[in-house]
Amino acid sequence: MEWTEADSKIREIEWRNPFDFFFLLILSLYAALDLEVAEGLPMKNKENETYELFQLKDTAECRNLMFLSFDHLSRLGVPVRGSHYNKVYSGTLKSGENLDRIYERFNLYHPDDFRGHSLSVSDVIVLHKDNRDQAYYYVDSFGFRQVPEFFGV
Repeated sequence: MEWTEADSKIREIEWRNPFDFFFLLILSLYAALDLEVAEGLPMKNKENETYELFQLKDTAECRNLMFLSFDHLSRLGVPVRGSHYNKVYSGTLKSGENLDRIYERFNLYHPDDFRGHSLSVSDVIVLHKDNRDQAYYYVDSFGFRQVPEFFGV
């Protein structure tokens, strides 16, 4: 069996410093148990972290805002208002899940109970931790924009 350069570096670390080997082993165990590590300390699974997806209401006023980039809305002077949106889905974050993964799932692998359109520009993702709003993200043309004013306007 041939060893790649990465494999040989791992073997070198294992034999040169046994503490590095045990640290890598512990990290592997955390990954296998679906736990997270932050600053070297174990974190809880994401059971207390949830998200909600919001899509623009099907009204005359909101139809004109559908699929507009955040910059375009800003040029028009239109804030991202929570009152313009309907909640179309809520779920629990899985370990390792982030905004990009949510976007991918709601474009390629719709859950059976999802009734909205594929996640797209002008939709909003709200992240919660311990049942409290943590952040609001506008799905933009490229990436996401924080919109803390989402429920405040």
